[in-house]
Amino acid sequence: MSNLYSEYDFLLKKNVLDKKEEDFFQSVSINMDDTVAALAIHQLSLYLSRYYGKKVIILLDEYDTPMQEAYINGLWDGIMG
Repeated sequence: MSNLYSEYDFLLKKNVLDKKEEDFFQSVSINMDDTVAALAIHQLSLYLSRYYGKKVIILLDEYDTPMQEAYINGLWDGIMG
């Protein structure tokens, strides 16, 4: 998430964010908990929507789905061994 925010750091320079939003933007880090990470996704969509003047869609890749399915179907030891 912090890498994603780094890609959009131009928002800090374009006067898109107010002071509280800037503080939140800069607080996004690799050490944040899941609740803050979920909020960070939502906030980034709001910031980008405001900047571009359009609704924003954020697609999340389910990279862990194969591992989850292996665990559920009893194949975990086979892929981890």
